Amino acid sequence: MSSRSSVPARCIEELDGPRVTVKANGRVATFLNPDKEKIKKINVDCWLKSLAGLRSDFLLVNAETVDVIIELKGKDIDHAIKQILATLDQWKVLKHCSPRFGGLVVFTRSPERSATLDNLKLKLLDKRKIWIEMGKSGLRDYEFQTFTGTKR
Repeated sequence: MSSRSSVPARCIEELDGPRVTVKANGRVATFLNPDKEKIKKINVDCWLKSLAGLRSDFLLVNAETVDVIIELKGKDIDHAIKQILATLDQWKVLKHCSPRFGGLVVFTRSPERSATLDNLKLKLLDKRKIWIEMGKSGLRDYEFQTFTGTKR
């Protein structure tokens, strides 16, 4: 069984609490799940460990709503976005993904915000159909709807 054709069970954690948290290397992102829906948390390094190339840290699957690809980064936003897009390409191969995609870059040191980043986010939404958010580690909780285009 190829890691491209399925996600091994050992790489998936199913959660249904009011908050879903991912953390690595001192960075953290928390998503609100007030309806306690079943969320799959996929450890992308575990899933794609046999494949060379870029990949993000986690994937949260909110069934039939949105799949959010998460990169827990220091400061390099460009590299983080490349990792998210590479993971998105691998995820779409599986054909059982949600209808919408989001990406979250969590950083510890604030990158310089500029119109260029905002333009990049809009371009990714238009060309790749993925909404990207960026935020400082642990600073706020996220809502899945933010990544669907229904609440921004």
